[in-house]
Amino acid sequence: MDQTPSFRSENIQLLILDEADRILDMGFQATLDGIIQHLPRNRQTLLFSATQTTSVRDLARLSLQEPEYIAVHADDPNSTPETLQGYCIEVPLQEKLDTLYGFIKTHLRTKALVFMSSCKQVRFVYETFRHLHPGVTLLHLHGKQKQPLRLTITQKFASANHAYLFCTDIAARGLDFPLVDWVIQLDCPDDVDTYIHRVGRTARFERAGKALLMLCPSESAFVEKLTGRKAPIDKIVVRAGKTGSIKQKLNGMVFKDPELKYLAQKAFSSYVRSIYLQKDKDVFSVEELPLEEFAEALGLPTVPHVKFVPGSKLKQLKNAPHVMEDASDEDGGKKKNKSGKTKHEKMFERRNQTVLSKHYEELHSGGSTAFKIDEPADKDDDIFTTKRKIDWDATDIPSGKLPVLLPPPPTKPPESSPRQY
Repeated sequence: MDQTPSFRSENIQLLILDEADRILDMGFQATLDGIIQHLPRNRQTLLFSATQTTSVRDLARLSLQEPEYIAVHADDPNSTPETLQGYCIEVPLQEKLDTLYGFIKTHLRTKALVFMSSCKQVRFVYETFRHLHPGVTLLHLHGKQKQPLRLTITQKFASANHAYLFCTDIAARGLDFPLVDWVIQLDCPDDVDTYIHRVGRTARFERAGKALLMLCPSESAFVEKLTGRKAPIDKIVVRAGKTGSIKQKLNGMVFKDPELKYLAQKAFSSYVRSIYLQKDKDVFSVEELPLEEFAEALGLPTVPHVKFVPGSKLKQLKNAPHVMEDASDEDGGKKKNKSGKTKHEKMFERRNQTVLSKHYEELHSGGSTAFKIDEPADKDDDIFTTKRKIDWDATDIPSGKLPVLLPPPPTKPPESSPRQY
């Protein structure tokens, strides 16, 4: 719209925004404001979403005049379709993959979506389950994939009769997959709105559908939130004989394949970090997660290190000076740095100062020539350079004429001396 002169928008009468609550909440404010500036003010704006926003501030950005809120299912007893059967099971974190694999083995003739928290988890579960050969088509979809690949995967899953699609919340909205039997949520959703959109991939157009939510024992408070939003869900118990352990197989695959080990470490750290960044602390708590058992369930010999530093404070911690020698941490132990020097001071005291770039040498010397190497002066700053210089006398030039620059006469090569034998 900014770069196409032939795009005329003065005749537009309707602006329709699908999934409007998500567009207004996420980082699309600058883009949406730029689109609205191109549109005429005397238009009609329609917002659609299963969980519509009623924020006055967001609606004012869209220049709405006398807005009217229409709830299609306002009189319905539930916020989810009546043909949807919702189930919930409490599974320890270290046993979720075993439960998921057991579900797949007992439901081979099923078309289902499996939602996870992060892209790294989707990649790890897809790669490991693909090597286990469960006997059904497995696909994966996440935001790190290119758009052509995503289109190919969605088309394959839409046309398949029996398949499992491991995905993130990128598939929670706006996708209409036909004849989806199950929606499995391996990880607890962020909020009730996300749960409603996830389970909305099944039981569409008055068809029947089922949804399974796997919750850790520490996340049991999420069931009460669903009940408060009129999303009915029934608790069930998994039969012990229907789940088999795949920990030994995962351990062997991770031990043999370094790439799988790397994916397992990233899956662990991304999941723990996602739980740490959740806003609802009544449901999500990192302290109550069995991290050692979870790492072992992924096939890892040790627990990967995860940094819980918010992005806004990370830069401050990097630039902060080191503590002095007499400082101690909260546990009473001494800090690792006992010199009381900053990172830059320690860097310039290293023995390999000669490998530093010219920028750091000038930074250390304060602009002086103490660390400068004897080099010819750099003439790249000049715009024009002289290739050759011709000496001429102004008195030799006739009046009114400019000197003619002729190429220098060719020089004869010096005669070589006779060879001596």
